[in-house]
Amino acid sequence: MKRFTYTGIGLCLVLLVGLSACSENEPIAPVGQSNEQGTLKKVTDNYLVEYANDSKLQKAVSQVGGTIVDILDPIKVAIVTGLADGDAAALESMSGIQSVTRDQIEKWVPSLAEATKGIPQSISNPVASGDPWNAAFYGDQWGLVQIDAMSAWNVTTGSSDIRVGVLDTGGSPDHQDLAGKYDLAACRNFSPSNPGNPADWQDRHFHGTHVAGTISTNNIGVAGVAPDVTLVAVKVLGDDGSAPFANILQGIMYAVDEADVDIINMSLGGFGPKAQFGRFISMIYKAVNYANSHGVLVVCSAGNESMDMDHNGNWVVVPAEAGAGMVVSATGPLGQMDFDQPSCYTNYGNSAISVAAPGGNFDCATPAWLDYHDGVVSCLAPYVAPGNGTNWYTWAAGTSMAAPHVSGVAALVEDAKGNSNPGYIQARLQNTADDLGAPGNDPYYGKGRVNAASAVQ
Repeated sequence: MKRFTYTGIGLCLVLLVGLSACSENEPIAPVGQSNEQGTLKKVTDNYLVEYANDSKLQKAVSQVGGTIVDILDPIKVAIVTGLADGDAAALESMSGIQSVTRDQIEKWVPSLAEATKGIPQSISNPVASGDPWNAAFYGDQWGLVQIDAMSAWNVTTGSSDIRVGVLDTGGSPDHQDLAGKYDLAACRNFSPSNPGNPADWQDRHFHGTHVAGTISTNNIGVAGVAPDVTLVAVKVLGDDGSAPFANILQGIMYAVDEADVDIINMSLGGFGPKAQFGRFISMIYKAVNYANSHGVLVVCSAGNESMDMDHNGNWVVVPAEAGAGMVVSATGPLGQMDFDQPSCYTNYGNSAISVAAPGGNFDCATPAWLDYHDGVVSCLAPYVAPGNGTNWYTWAAGTSMAAPHVSGVAALVEDAKGNSNPGYIQARLQNTADDLGAPGNDPYYGKGRVNAASAVQ
């Protein structure tokens, strides 16, 4: 796509196809956020160094005996290894060095085993019709009905020239609904899993595959919001859903500068005390703003702690509260009723939420599904499907599921309007959203629940 320079988290409760309700004796862990109240799991051997001048950086690191692993020069952040604590302190005191922060690992999404119950089913002998409304599970995709995707498809189903980067646990190019949807040459691995092989971007978790299947598919089992756009899998999370902050930064910068994406979807998040996240917040802020200033719309999940982000004191949700990205809250039915109600787990706040989108719902008080169809159905990664099957699907709920609905609509808008300006696309999505809740900007819906049909008109 022609690039134009503009200067202006998500919980997933998963139910595989055919599952029974979750046990009332086993609380469901928040998916897309840390399972331990946002506590960071462990530090790494690397440091994130903010600097003012590249030549001074290299001289300073050499003087303290460190080794530069990577330089993200547009945001003036370097990844440095080989430092003892005293070396790090000495480095921070040197001219041209702004901060030296030991990198830490966050569990951004839980494992499939932590969040699933029961046995999945697959569809048999599927036939691709080419029409998204003829996908096998289209009748279960209530979210597409809520955003009026079918009317939008009368205008556009997207274009392969529009590229959506999915920063997550990887991708599944062998899944029947995702085969041919990825730009295989552009997909990369920046995660802690097999870090020496940038080509190993396979999803051995489930999360990145599920997110991708909401954005773009072959319309076999499920329909994507924008079936004809190109996906770029940027694996920033390891096979256990964990990663240091460095991997998130590397993924954002790669997606913008090398993968040439138009939209970045980050259905991931961590939360914790602002003092604990410290400089990490600033660095992610700079990376997200860099993407925005280079014509890339960043779409983030809001997070799932039922947190009022207008009054969260010393707590912070990242990346939702870092930078100029769109922040998406979740809506969903209970017992297949009231499809536009705010999901019980979603974070909210007038200052934070851009728009709402279908993310699925469940009974937070139990916690259990009233009806598993209240979730969002999408693709299951073959690496975790029984028998490594390539035609398995799963239901999930969370702001992780809401964000890709918005990324898909953004892709439709770019194709329909021929405008890749992220400011324009965000304004278009917000101004055409269905105004729900309190009139005007609302803490749960932002400017409203996104409406694909209105957005592309």
